[in-house]
Amino acid sequence: MSEPQTEGRPERVLDVKDLKVSFGKAQVLNGVTFHVDKGETVAVVGPNGAGKTTLLRALSRLNAWSGSVELDGRPLPKKPYDVVMAGLVHTPERRRLFPGLTIRDNLELGARRLRKQPSTKADDLERVFSLFPKLKERATQTAGTLSGGEQQQCAIGRSLMGRPRLLLLDEPTLGLSVGVKEAIIAGIKSIQDAGTTMLLVEQDVSFAFRCADRVVVLEHGAVALEGPTAQIAGDPYVKKAYLGVA
Repeated sequence: MSEPQTEGRPERVLDVKDLKVSFGKAQVLNGVTFHVDKGETVAVVGPNGAGKTTLLRALSRLNAWSGSVELDGRPLPKKPYDVVMAGLVHTPERRRLFPGLTIRDNLELGARRLRKQPSTKADDLERVFSLFPKLKERATQTAGTLSGGEQQQCAIGRSLMGRPRLLLLDEPTLGLSVGVKEAIIAGIKSIQDAGTTMLLVEQDVSFAFRCADRVVVLEHGAVALEGPTAQIAGDPYVKKAYLGVA
């Protein structure tokens, strides 16, 4: 178990230590250690094949792993369903919506985590609609007919309907135009302002730096660098390798 909370110390939401994931003989994650504190956004960046998506899938119990993961000071539940019920909610790469269901139906499915609590569905729907007004305009439209950006907004909104303790976002700007990315950034900023804790995996490093409080650079399945966003963005290696600045 984690150490007791002390005055002045941030509340630790996620604590990952020596996380390892392998597929057969291929070691994908090799001793990853980092943490996420309440209310902050931590971005995980790195090249293709670094293990970023594997990391999120491991935290969601979709991949087998060894090491230690604690959520709110308790060992991470062993089953994906129980992980969600504990408050870790994953917005996967490529959205994974139900294309034949309406936007509203997709969003309401995200509220299942709260089914034993007093109904908050109407309030949470309005919150999502205020973040992403196009979803409200098209609430009765099937998700499969939406643009890529609208589908991403719906996927994020579905996750928010569960009032997550920790929101995992996997490549939220993948395949989106610059203009649509700006709408996603605006939505993420509003989510941050509401106090939601987030772990963001993103290939677009510039986007990640605009959203994150801290950054973890993942290379070859291990943490290469970690620190406040300004520090990582100013690192000469990161500037050259990820931002194209000599």
